[in-house]
Order: sequence, then structure tokens, then C-alpha cells
Amino acid sequence: MVTWNSFDVTARAGTLIPASPGDFDADGDVDGSDYLKWRRDIGSTFNVAADDNYDGIVDAADYVIWRKHYSEASGSLTAVIATVPEPTTLTLIFLAVTCWSHRRDRKDRAEAV
Repeated sequence: MVTWNSFDVTARAGTLIPASPGDFDADGDVDGSDYLKWRRDIGSTFNVAADDNYDGIVDAADYVIWRKHYSEASGSLTAVIATVPEPTTLTLIFLAVTCWSHRRDRKDRAEAV
């Protein structure tokens, strides 16, 4: 097994095949460009980068694998953003009231001088 750009790949018939199922173009995600790669290579026994079930031909079974893993992200920014919790409404209200009261307090002190 060869490691390249943090993807584990195997060499088969002179083509690098990503270890991620459905990622036919080895860009780290399973998306529309992988579908286009499968679509261009369907029926091929020579260009087997889209042969995810390793039966020697790019066919509908490979499409099923792509469809099952469609829009999975491995290490993409989208996956990281999705795990960041958003502040609740009460927290935002609390921060707004705190800022407003500090601003008003500073204004009152400035007028007293």
C-alpha cells in the first residue's frame, strides 16, 4: 500500500485507486465529479479507476457504491464546520444586555466628570 496526500491508495493496472469507496477521482470526497468519472468509464475494462467492487469492469454495481457514499467528506472543511456548536439565543441575549449595560455605565461615568 502506498500513502499519498494522506489517502491510502493501492496500485492496480497502473492506476491509483483511492481507499475511500466511491471516490473515483481521489480528491478526498464523493461528489458529482466522481459520478462523471464513473459515467465516462462505464463499460471499461482498461480504465478501472471507477471500478470500486474490483470485478474488472466499470458497471452499475460501482454506481451503487458511489450513490451509497455520495457527499461523504473525509477531512473536509464542511465536516469540521458541521461539528461547531452555535450559540443559543439566550446566550446572545445575555451578551447583548451585558454590552448595553457596560456601555450605559461608561456613558454615565463620562457625564459625571
